[in-house]
Amino acid sequence: MRARQLLTIVFSFFLALGAASADAAQKVRLHTDWKMEVSGDIPPFFLGVAKGYYKAEGLDVEILDGTGSGDAVKVMAAGSYEFGFADFGSLIMGRIQGAKIKAVMGLLQQGGGAFLYMKDSGIRSLKDLKGKTISMSPGGSEDASVRALMAKNGLRMDDFKWTYMPGMGKVFAVLGGTAHATGTLWNKMVPLMEAKSGKKVGYFSFADHGVNILHKGIFVNTDYLAKNPDTVRRFVRATQRAWLDAQKNPGPAVDAFLKSFPKQQKDKPMFMQVMQLSLKMMGTANTQGKPLGWMSEKDWESSQKVLVDFTPGMTGKALPVSEFFTNQFVPAGQG
Repeated sequence: MRARQLLTIVFSFFLALGAASADAAQKVRLHTDWKMEVSGDIPPFFLGVAKGYYKAEGLDVEILDGTGSGDAVKVMAAGSYEFGFADFGSLIMGRIQGAKIKAVMGLLQQGGGAFLYMKDSGIRSLKDLKGKTISMSPGGSEDASVRALMAKNGLRMDDFKWTYMPGMGKVFAVLGGTAHATGTLWNKMVPLMEAKSGKKVGYFSFADHGVNILHKGIFVNTDYLAKNPDTVRRFVRATQRAWLDAQKNPGPAVDAFLKSFPKQQKDKPMFMQVMQLSLKMMGTANTQGKPLGWMSEKDWESSQKVLVDFTPGMTGKALPVSEFFTNQFVPAGQG
Protein backbone atom coordinates (compact mmCIF):
# COMPACT_ATOMS: atom_id res chain seq x y z
CA MET A 1 0.00 0.00 0.00
CA ARG A 2 2.82 2.39 0.95
CA ALA A 3 4.63 1.65 -2.33
CA ARG A 4 1.43 2.32 -4.28
CA GLN A 5 0.94 5.66 -2.47
CA LEU A 6 4.55 6.61 -3.18
CA LEU A 7 4.11 5.73 -6.86
CA THR A 8 0.94 7.85 -6.99
CA ILE A 9 2.75 10.83 -5.42
CA VAL A 10 5.67 10.53 -7.82
CA PHE A 11 3.32 10.21 -10.82
CA SER A 12 1.32 13.25 -9.68
CA PHE A 13 4.53 15.24 -9.25
CA PHE A 14 5.72 14.55 -12.78
CA LEU A 15 2.23 15.17 -14.16
CA ALA A 16 2.16 18.58 -12.45
CA LEU A 17 5.68 19.31 -13.63
CA GLY A 18 4.66 18.54 -17.20
CA ALA A 19 1.60 20.77 -16.93
CA ALA A 20 3.71 23.59 -15.52
CA SER A 21 6.16 23.23 -18.38
CA ALA A 22 3.32 23.28 -20.90
CA ASP A 23 1.96 26.47 -19.32
CA ALA A 24 5.34 28.23 -19.18
CA ALA A 25 5.38 31.21 -21.52
CA GLN A 26 7.98 31.36 -24.26
CA LYS A 27 10.44 34.18 -23.57
CA VAL A 28 11.04 36.57 -26.47
CA ARG A 29 12.70 39.98 -26.65
CA LEU A 30 11.65 43.08 -28.56
CA HIS A 31 14.64 45.28 -29.41
CA THR A 32 13.48 48.88 -29.92
CA ASP A 33 15.35 51.63 -31.73
CA TRP A 34 16.05 54.07 -28.92
CA LYS A 35 16.24 54.62 -25.17
CA MET A 36 12.75 53.61 -24.10
CA GLU A 37 12.18 56.19 -21.38
CA VAL A 38 12.21 58.93 -24.03
CA SER A 39 10.50 56.95 -26.81
CA GLY A 40 6.91 58.08 -27.03
CA ASP A 41 5.92 55.77 -29.90
CA ILE A 42 6.25 52.46 -28.05
CA PRO A 43 3.49 52.53 -25.35
CA PRO A 44 1.20 50.04 -27.19
CA PHE A 45 3.77 47.28 -26.63
CA PHE A 46 3.59 47.93 -22.89
CA LEU A 47 -0.22 47.88 -23.14
CA GLY A 48 -0.01 44.45 -24.78
CA VAL A 49 2.06 43.19 -21.85
CA ALA A 50 -0.18 44.83 -19.22
CA LYS A 51 -3.41 43.50 -20.75
CA GLY A 52 -2.01 40.00 -21.10
CA TYR A 53 -2.29 39.89 -24.89
CA TYR A 54 1.18 38.42 -25.30
CA LYS A 55 0.63 36.05 -22.38
CA ALA A 56 -2.58 34.82 -24.03
CA GLU A 57 -0.42 33.85 -27.01
CA GLY A 58 2.00 31.96 -24.77
CA LEU A 59 4.66 34.68 -24.91
CA ASP A 60 6.66 36.38 -22.17
CA VAL A 61 7.84 39.59 -23.87
CA GLU A 62 10.77 41.66 -22.64
CA ILE A 63 11.01 45.14 -24.22
CA LEU A 64 14.54 46.47 -24.54
CA ASP A 65 16.34 49.75 -25.22
CA GLY A 66 18.00 50.46 -28.55
CA THR A 67 20.68 52.83 -29.79
CA GLY A 68 19.31 53.78 -33.20
CA SER A 69 17.70 52.01 -36.14
CA GLY A 70 21.04 51.30 -37.80
CA ASP A 71 22.24 49.41 -34.74
CA ALA A 72 18.87 47.64 -34.45
CA VAL A 73 19.31 46.33 -37.99
CA LYS A 74 22.82 45.08 -37.16
CA VAL A 75 21.86 43.18 -34.00
CA MET A 76 18.77 41.68 -35.63
CA ALA A 77 20.80 40.61 -38.66
CA ALA A 78 23.19 38.90 -36.25
CA GLY A 79 20.28 36.97 -34.72
CA SER A 80 20.82 38.50 -31.27
CA TYR A 81 17.10 39.12 -30.59
CA GLU A 82 13.78 37.65 -31.63
CA PHE A 83 11.95 40.83 -32.70
CA GLY A 84 12.96 44.35 -33.68
CA PHE A 85 11.08 47.65 -33.92
CA ALA A 86 12.89 50.22 -36.03
CA ASP A 87 12.99 52.39 -39.13
CA PHE A 88 12.15 50.58 -42.37
CA GLY A 89 14.46 52.85 -44.35
CA SER A 90 17.35 51.39 -42.35
CA LEU A 91 15.93 47.91 -42.97
CA ILE A 92 15.93 48.48 -46.74
CA MET A 93 19.51 49.74 -46.72
CA GLY A 94 20.60 46.86 -44.51
CA ARG A 95 18.88 44.22 -46.62
CA ILE A 96 20.42 45.58 -49.83
CA GLN A 97 23.79 45.25 -48.12
CA GLY A 98 23.09 41.62 -47.21
CA ALA A 99 21.48 41.79 -43.75
CA LYS A 100 19.25 38.74 -43.12
CA ILE A 101 16.14 40.62 -41.99
CA LYS A 102 12.52 40.96 -43.06
CA ALA A 103 9.56 43.11 -41.95
CA VAL A 104 6.51 41.17 -40.74
CA MET A 105 4.27 44.04 -39.60
CA GLY A 106 4.00 47.72 -40.50
CA LEU A 107 2.97 50.01 -37.65
CA LEU A 108 3.98 53.63 -38.24
CA GLN A 109 3.86 53.55 -42.02
CA GLN A 110 3.78 57.22 -42.95
CA GLY A 111 7.23 58.74 -43.11
CA GLY A 112 8.07 60.78 -40.02
CA GLY A 113 10.78 62.92 -41.60
CA ALA A 114 10.27 66.69 -41.55
CA PHE A 115 11.92 70.07 -41.21
CA LEU A 116 10.93 71.49 -37.82
CA TYR A 117 11.09 75.21 -37.05
CA MET A 118 9.85 77.70 -34.47
CA LYS A 119 6.55 79.22 -35.57
CA ASP A 120 7.52 82.67 -34.34
CA SER A 121 10.44 82.71 -36.83
CA GLY A 122 8.28 83.96 -39.68
CA ILE A 123 8.81 80.79 -41.73
CA ARG A 124 5.62 79.83 -43.58
CA SER A 125 6.68 77.59 -46.47
CA LEU A 126 9.47 75.24 -47.46
CA LYS A 127 10.92 77.92 -49.75
CA ASP A 128 11.13 80.33 -46.80
CA LEU A 129 14.02 78.18 -45.57
CA LYS A 130 16.19 79.21 -48.53
CA GLY A 131 19.47 80.71 -47.33
CA LYS A 132 18.81 79.58 -43.77
CA THR A 133 20.71 77.07 -41.61
CA ILE A 134 19.26 73.57 -41.24
CA SER A 135 20.73 71.12 -38.72
CA MET A 136 20.88 67.45 -39.69
CA SER A 137 22.32 64.09 -38.64
CA PRO A 138 24.97 62.87 -41.09
CA GLY A 139 24.14 60.09 -43.58
CA GLY A 140 21.40 57.45 -43.45
CA SER A 141 17.89 57.40 -44.87
CA GLU A 142 17.23 60.94 -43.58
CA ASP A 143 19.91 62.32 -45.91
CA ALA A 144 18.42 60.49 -48.91
CA SER A 145 14.97 61.85 -48.01
CA VAL A 146 16.25 65.41 -47.98
CA ARG A 147 17.93 65.03 -51.38
CA ALA A 148 14.72 63.57 -52.80
CA LEU A 149 12.73 66.41 -51.24
CA MET A 150 14.92 68.97 -53.00
CA ALA A 151 14.46 67.26 -56.36
CA LYS A 152 10.68 66.89 -55.93
CA ASN A 153 10.17 70.54 -55.00
CA GLY A 154 12.46 72.35 -57.44
CA LEU A 155 15.10 73.12 -54.82
CA ARG A 156 18.83 72.49 -54.58
CA MET A 157 20.98 71.48 -51.63
CA ASP A 158 23.05 74.65 -52.01
CA ASP A 159 19.91 76.77 -51.55
CA PHE A 160 20.41 76.12 -47.83
CA LYS A 161 23.18 76.19 -45.24
CA TRP A 162 23.68 72.76 -43.67
CA THR A 163 25.19 71.93 -40.31
CA TYR A 164 25.65 68.30 -39.27
CA MET A 165 25.65 66.98 -35.73
CA PRO A 166 24.69 63.69 -34.03
CA GLY A 167 21.72 62.86 -31.86
CA MET A 168 19.74 65.58 -30.12
CA GLY A 169 22.33 68.24 -30.89
CA LYS A 170 20.51 69.16 -34.09
CA VAL A 171 17.28 69.77 -32.16
CA PHE A 172 18.94 71.92 -29.52
CA ALA A 173 20.59 73.93 -32.31
CA VAL A 174 17.12 75.21 -33.24
CA LEU A 175 16.09 75.73 -29.63
CA GLY A 176 19.33 77.63 -29.03
CA GLY A 177 18.98 79.78 -32.13
CA THR A 178 22.05 78.53 -34.02
CA ALA A 179 19.90 76.84 -36.69
CA HIS A 180 16.59 77.93 -38.23
CA ALA A 181 15.25 74.39 -38.75
CA THR A 182 16.20 70.77 -38.19
CA GLY A 183 15.57 67.58 -40.11
CA THR A 184 14.07 65.07 -37.69
CA LEU A 185 10.90 63.14 -36.76
CA TRP A 186 7.89 65.39 -36.39
CA ASN A 187 5.80 62.99 -34.30
CA LYS A 188 8.43 62.80 -31.55
CA MET A 189 10.18 66.13 -31.70
CA VAL A 190 7.32 68.63 -32.07
CA PRO A 191 6.02 67.81 -28.55
CA LEU A 192 9.53 67.75 -27.06
CA MET A 193 10.58 71.06 -28.62
CA GLU A 194 7.35 72.72 -27.53
CA ALA A 195 7.80 71.39 -23.99
CA LYS A 196 11.41 72.60 -23.83
CA SER A 197 10.79 76.04 -25.35
CA GLY A 198 7.26 76.88 -24.29
CA LYS A 199 6.66 77.96 -27.89
CA LYS A 200 4.81 76.53 -30.88
CA VAL A 201 6.74 74.45 -33.39
CA GLY A 202 5.83 74.07 -37.06
CA TYR A 203 6.99 71.44 -39.51
CA PHE A 204 7.13 70.59 -43.20
CA SER A 205 6.51 66.87 -43.53
CA PHE A 206 8.56 65.20 -46.27
CA ALA A 207 5.59 62.91 -46.98
CA ASP A 208 3.33 65.93 -47.54
CA HIS A 209 5.90 67.24 -50.02
CA GLY A 210 6.09 64.09 -52.14
CA VAL A 211 8.67 61.95 -50.32
CA ASN A 212 7.40 59.09 -48.15
CA ILE A 213 9.76 56.45 -46.82
CA LEU A 214 8.00 53.84 -44.71
CA HIS A 215 8.69 54.60 -41.07
CA LYS A 216 8.56 51.78 -38.50
CA GLY A 217 7.34 48.30 -37.77
CA ILE A 218 8.24 44.83 -36.59
CA PHE A 219 11.03 42.89 -38.27
CA VAL A 220 12.88 39.65 -37.64
CA ASN A 221 15.97 37.72 -38.63
CA THR A 222 15.12 35.57 -41.66
CA ASP A 223 16.69 32.45 -40.13
CA TYR A 224 14.56 32.95 -37.01
CA LEU A 225 11.50 33.46 -39.21
CA ALA A 226 12.10 30.19 -41.07
CA LYS A 227 12.48 28.23 -37.82
CA ASN A 228 9.80 29.96 -35.71
CA PRO A 229 6.87 31.01 -37.94
CA ASP A 230 4.29 30.21 -35.26
CA THR A 231 6.06 32.39 -32.70
CA VAL A 232 6.12 35.26 -35.19
CA ARG A 233 2.43 34.76 -35.96
CA ARG A 234 1.50 34.85 -32.26
CA PHE A 235 3.63 37.93 -31.58
CA VAL A 236 2.11 39.83 -34.50
CA ARG A 237 -1.42 38.83 -33.47
CA ALA A 238 -0.94 40.11 -29.91
CA THR A 239 0.76 43.27 -31.15
CA GLN A 240 -2.13 43.98 -33.49
CA ARG A 241 -4.59 43.73 -30.58
CA ALA A 242 -2.54 46.16 -28.50
CA TRP A 243 -2.16 48.76 -31.25
CA LEU A 244 -5.86 48.54 -32.16
CA ASP A 245 -6.68 49.30 -28.52
CA ALA A 246 -4.25 52.24 -28.53
CA GLN A 247 -5.84 53.61 -31.70
CA LYS A 248 -9.21 53.72 -29.97
CA ASN A 249 -7.84 55.17 -26.72
CA PRO A 250 -4.12 55.97 -26.32
CA GLY A 251 -4.44 56.89 -22.64
CA PRO A 252 -4.17 53.36 -21.17
CA ALA A 253 -1.17 52.64 -23.42
CA VAL A 254 0.67 55.70 -22.12
CA ASP A 255 -0.27 54.76 -18.54
CA ALA A 256 1.10 51.23 -19.03
CA PHE A 257 4.32 52.68 -20.45
CA LEU A 258 4.77 55.16 -17.58
CA LYS A 259 4.40 52.40 -14.98
CA SER A 260 7.76 51.14 -16.20
CA PHE A 261 9.24 54.66 -16.16
CA PRO A 262 7.65 56.44 -13.16
CA LYS A 263 10.19 59.28 -13.23
CA GLN A 264 8.70 60.32 -16.57
CA GLN A 265 5.21 60.70 -15.09
CA LYS A 266 5.70 64.47 -14.94
CA ASP A 267 5.97 64.48 -18.73
CA LYS A 268 2.76 62.53 -19.31
CA PRO A 269 1.15 65.30 -21.42
CA MET A 270 4.15 65.25 -23.77
CA PHE A 271 4.06 61.45 -24.09
CA MET A 272 0.33 61.60 -24.77
CA GLN A 273 0.92 64.11 -27.56
CA VAL A 274 3.68 61.97 -29.09
CA MET A 275 1.43 58.91 -28.99
CA GLN A 276 -1.49 60.77 -30.55
CA LEU A 277 0.70 62.12 -33.35
CA SER A 278 2.30 58.72 -33.91
CA LEU A 279 -1.07 57.02 -34.28
CA LYS A 280 -1.80 59.34 -37.22
CA MET A 281 1.10 57.68 -39.06
CA MET A 282 -0.31 54.15 -38.98
CA GLY A 283 -1.62 53.87 -42.51
CA THR A 284 -1.00 55.14 -46.02
CA ALA A 285 -3.26 55.69 -49.03
CA ASN A 286 -2.23 52.22 -50.19
CA THR A 287 -3.23 50.43 -46.97
CA GLN A 288 -6.78 51.79 -46.72
CA GLY A 289 -9.27 49.02 -45.90
CA LYS A 290 -6.53 46.56 -44.96
CA PRO A 291 -5.86 45.02 -41.53
CA LEU A 292 -3.66 46.92 -39.11
CA GLY A 293 -0.08 45.90 -39.82
CA TRP A 294 -0.61 45.09 -43.51
CA MET A 295 2.00 46.63 -45.83
CA SER A 296 1.69 47.76 -49.44
CA GLU A 297 4.10 46.64 -52.15
CA LYS A 298 3.77 50.11 -53.71
CA ASP A 299 4.95 51.78 -50.49
CA TRP A 300 8.00 49.52 -50.33
CA GLU A 301 8.77 50.17 -53.98
CA SER A 302 8.59 53.96 -53.59
CA SER A 303 10.62 53.85 -50.37
CA GLN A 304 13.36 51.80 -51.98
CA LYS A 305 13.41 54.07 -55.04
CA VAL A 306 14.11 57.15 -52.91
CA LEU A 307 16.90 55.41 -51.01
CA VAL A 308 18.56 53.88 -54.06
CA ASP A 309 18.24 56.97 -56.26
CA PHE A 310 19.45 59.48 -53.67
CA THR A 311 22.06 57.56 -51.66
CA PRO A 312 25.59 57.74 -53.10
CA GLY A 313 26.84 54.34 -54.25
CA MET A 314 23.41 52.67 -54.25
CA THR A 315 22.50 53.12 -57.93
CA GLY A 316 21.55 49.81 -59.55
CA LYS A 317 21.34 47.92 -56.25
CA ALA A 318 17.56 47.71 -55.91
CA LEU A 319 16.07 44.36 -54.85
CA PRO A 320 12.62 42.83 -55.44
CA VAL A 321 10.52 44.27 -52.60
CA SER A 322 9.51 40.75 -51.56
CA GLU A 323 13.02 40.66 -50.04
CA PHE A 324 12.00 43.33 -47.55
CA PHE A 325 8.60 42.29 -46.21
CA THR A 326 5.82 39.74 -45.91
CA ASN A 327 2.16 40.13 -44.91
CA GLN A 328 1.61 36.43 -44.24
CA PHE A 329 1.61 36.85 -40.46
CA VAL A 330 -0.80 39.80 -40.26
CA PRO A 331 -4.26 38.61 -39.09
CA ALA A 332 -7.05 39.40 -41.54
CA GLY A 333 -10.09 41.48 -40.70
CA GLN A 334 -8.54 43.60 -37.95
CA GLY A 335 -8.06 47.26 -38.73
